[in-house]
Amino acid sequence: MNFREVMLIAGAAGSLVLLVGAAGSRTAREIRCEESLHKIFQMAEACSGDNDEYIVRIQERNRQGRVEFWPEKLRPYARDFRDFSCPDNIRHGANAFQKDDLLPAYFYLGDVSFGINGHISGLDAKNASIEKIHNLKEPSYTVYFGDSNTMRLRAIPSAWLKDWAPVHEGSIMQAVMCDGHIERFSSETLGTYEPVEGWNRDSARWKNWKKNLNIEVKK
Repeated sequence: MNFREVMLIAGAAGSLVLLVGAAGSRTAREIRCEESLHKIFQMAEACSGDNDEYIVRIQERNRQGRVEFWPEKLRPYARDFRDFSCPDNIRHGANAFQKDDLLPAYFYLGDVSFGINGHISGLDAKNASIEKIHNLKEPSYTVYFGDSNTMRLRAIPSAWLKDWAPVHEGSIMQAVMCDGHIERFSSETLGTYEPVEGWNRDSARWKNWKKNLNIEVKK
């Protein structure tokens, strides 16, 4: 083995150490949940593609008249049901759905750890605020799915109550936005009882959400 080959191997080993070190700074749970969010977004894209590009609904009736919730709608597109859950998910009751929740989640459907943005998905197709993602003015500022089943952002500023902080990462929520990229939000910096002026840069992701957390739609 010549000097050049030795240096190449040493360089590759060094790069691997750096990658492992970077990954080690995040928890395995956080990485797993982020991967699941990407997969759920891909499922939603495939489902929308089969349904005239309509956004996945929180719930709607199927052809047999039975109400289906969004995880059921996406299951045919899933390769692994575990993609719907974060490891060590903490559960808070059989059904924590609230009409004014931003990310309502239905816990009785198995280990579903994720919520869908109720302000774009609506309770059913006819009541949906937004019909299609391409109608959104700024999809990169709009949550599609989040990895906390207890996060609540109500229709007032400063609405993320600490007693309903995200459970999967303690003070962190991850969300996949409507353009497919992942954002991380902190309960310490996004919507506690602090004045609106006290919010830091995390709140910039919500800058186009106005009264009742409405989404800006293309005119």
